[in-house]
Amino acid sequence: MVRSTRLSPALLILLAVTIGLLGCNEPFNEEKWKSKGVDWQLSDSREKMVQDLVNSDTLLGLTKGEVYQMLGTPELQASNDSTMQYLIREKHGWNIDPEYIKYFTIKFDRNDLVKSYHLEKNE
Repeated sequence: MVRSTRLSPALLILLAVTIGLLGCNEPFNEEKWKSKGVDWQLSDSREKMVQDLVNSDTLLGLTKGEVYQMLGTPELQASNDSTMQYLIREKHGWNIDPEYIKYFTIKFDRNDLVKSYHLEKNE
C-alpha cells in the first residue's frame, strides 16, 4: 500500500503565512536605523526593526544620552524633555494623505532614564 504525501491546501496556506511573517521583522541595526536616505520615512526599514526593540529590554534604564547615541536625534521631543518620538513610518496609499503614521515613543523618568516605550499609530 502506497500513501500519498500531498499537503492539504489549508496546510500550504498556513505554511506560506508562517514563512511570510518570519520575513516581516529583522534584528535592530543601529547603522541602518540612523541612515536617512531620500524618502526614508516612506520605507519600512525602521518598521521591520522596531519590534526587536519593543520586545527586548534593551532600552530600559538607558540614559537620554545613550538613547541619542543608539537611535540618533528624535523627530519629535516634548518641551520638558520627558518624551522623545522617533518616526517609524509614514505609509501612503493612492493619495497625498497618509494611511497612517507610526512613532516609537520613549518616556524618561526625572533622572533622565528610560522608564517606558511603546509604538503609536496615528490613522
